[in-house]
Amino acid sequence: MLEFLAGVIIAFVVSRADVASTRLSVALMVLGLVSIVASSFLDKPHGFVRVLVWGVPSVFIVLGALVAERASLFPKLTWLKILGDSSYSLYLTHMIAIGVAKLAIYIAGVERWTAPLALRIPLLVITTIFCVSVGLVFYFCVEKKIAQFLKRLERGRRAALYMPAE
Repeated sequence: MLEFLAGVIIAFVVSRADVASTRLSVALMVLGLVSIVASSFLDKPHGFVRVLVWGVPSVFIVLGALVAERASLFPKLTWLKILGDSSYSLYLTHMIAIGVAKLAIYIAGVERWTAPLALRIPLLVITTIFCVSVGLVFYFCVEKKIAQFLKRLERGRRAALYMPAE
């Protein structure tokens, strides 16, 4: 819930502030990424510590990316648009995908929180790629199909409203 609230606050701030700074965007994103990597040195965080360790760096990354977009730091990339379009599917599937990845890591005999850093970082990257892949498959195979069906249904309803009565 706190991360969701953070997203609302980010949206509010970005809609009100007209900041387009390359330096600020890079600083925010680097700070966020370094903080997340540094968190891998900690034991598994719980409760509010989890919000501080993962939520705050995530806010920095998102805020930095939004400032970078305003500063035209990144070119418009189709794959990023697709990733943004699929964000709801990613949200719906990520916890299941993380659970599957955790099970696979457990079956492989790796203890995620005590494994050496040289193993934890690749596991984080692979898990992220897996989660995004599952979300994208769900987006193209389920969410997009439902959206298309609902659009056809809505067009049919609108067309029926304009037909003359018999």
